[in-house]
Amino acid sequence: MMTKAGEQQAPTRDEDPPRLTEAQREAFKENAAALGEAEERLRAAQRKASARLTEAGISRGADDVFETCLTCGCQGYVATPHRPAADCRREHCGHSLACHRW
Repeated sequence: MMTKAGEQQAPTRDEDPPRLTEAQREAFKENAAALGEAEERLRAAQRKASARLTEAGISRGADDVFETCLTCGCQGYVATPHRPAADCRREHCGHSLACHRW
C-alpha cells in the first residue's frame, strides 16, 4: 500500500497478506478454523486436567508462568534456548509446553 509521499505502508492486521490467490486465502481460512478448534479442545483438556489435579490436592501458584506438568508432575517447565515451545528439558519429563500451562 502506498502513502501520499510514495512510501510503502505496512498492511494492517485485518488485511489479507499481499498477492494471495483465492485458493491460498481459502487454505489459510480453513487452517485457522481447524487450528482454532484444536486450541479449544486443548484448553478444555487442560481445564479438566487441572480440575482433576485440584481434586487430588495439587493446586497451582497464582503468579507462576509455567506450572507443574499436568502429565507427570514435574515442578516447572525447563525451556530449550532459542526454542521456546520445545518439550521440557527435564530428563524425567520431556512433555510439551502445553502440558505445563494451565
